[in-house]
Amino acid sequence: MVRRPRIPPPNVIAAVLIVLIFSALPTALSSDGNAVKETYAGSTNEADADAPRPCRTEEDHLADTEACPLASLPDAALIKMCTDRGLEIIPFEEAYPAEAGGAGTPADGDGGAAAGGYAHEDYVAAAEQCLGVDREIDSILEEHPELVSQLEEEAVALRQEIGEQLRAPGGSGDAG
Repeated sequence: MVRRPRIPPPNVIAAVLIVLIFSALPTALSSDGNAVKETYAGSTNEADADAPRPCRTEEDHLADTEACPLASLPDAALIKMCTDRGLEIIPFEEAYPAEAGGAGTPADGDGGAAAGGYAHEDYVAAAEQCLGVDREIDSILEEHPELVSQLEEEAVALRQEIGEQLRAPGGSGDAG
């Protein structure tokens, strides 16, 4: 259900790493340097601090996975979790093409086949797979920290190469 790109662009991986690093930092600091409680509306008002957080985005889920499980997120947020990581949800019609004039059926027999689309549970499973990819990348980078600088170097070289192709006569970059 989730398709990985053939070759993930190094700049996408670097961007994901930067987002992961910054997401680990406190969101706001008071003037004395202490972290301020963030509330559902981003307010720092103490009266709002105990109000329940909504469950609409990946950030809501990551802030409190028990209060905001993946199944509570809307389909659009679950899809965005994958696309933000450079992964795509294969369209239902492509994943399960019509067979003999009828709708295709997922291999496990459930999902959204009856409605001609994915069920919410399918999007939850896809988001779990996408988060698993993040965990795998984190694990690899912990084991091989030299890969970060290597990916950054490759991204710079790729940007330079693309820039040169675009500046070349007939610079559409389609040559070759």
